[in-house]
Amino acid sequence: MDRIRTTLTTIVTLAILLSVLVGALWLLYIVLRAAFNAVIGMESDIVAALVTVSVTGLLSVLSLVLSKRMEVRAAINRDLRERKLPVYEKLISFMFQRVMFADKLGKKRADDAEVMKFMADVVDELIVWGADGVVKGFVDFRMGAVKGDNSEASPGVELLFLYEKLLFEIRKDLGHDNKGMGQGTLLRLFINDVDKYLPSIKKGVASANTNKT
Repeated sequence: MDRIRTTLTTIVTLAILLSVLVGALWLLYIVLRAAFNAVIGMESDIVAALVTVSVTGLLSVLSLVLSKRMEVRAAINRDLRERKLPVYEKLISFMFQRVMFADKLGKKRADDAEVMKFMADVVDELIVWGADGVVKGFVDFRMGAVKGDNSEASPGVELLFLYEKLLFEIRKDLGHDNKGMGQGTLLRLFINDVDKYLPSIKKGVASANTNKT
């Protein structure tokens, strides 16, 4: 008996909901038809004014939505920049002051254990915050260090140019276009005779590209 009562209650409830839905749809149809007939019966000047107001309102809404979207994107880019900048500064500072020019700066040169620890720490941050080009540049630099220097010029020169490539990628990610800055430009900031190594480096790059093909 309780089951029958429950079933009947369910059927009645569904019937009421269906009736309400049909009634709402019918009311909406009547309202829309009345509005359409009212517009049709208006003079052309009034219709034109309504269309103008509607289009203006729509454009205003779209403009507001696009503006908010651009603001959100700008905020995200600003937050990313604030996150990645300390990572890049730490990477550059360590390589300059503790590895490449530690002796000239009067600082203790990082040993292999310190370098490995730094690399492990910075990798986590680069994976999360580093741009694609920066990550690729860092990987090339790291693999160059692992494989050793095969340049014909002088030990360590090929690695320096890989490091410069990484610096270019960091600058690019921070908004610099690097216009007019070719290979060796950044290295000239701290290496006086870098130009004499360029031919051998370019020869090595050309040879590597030939081997790939």
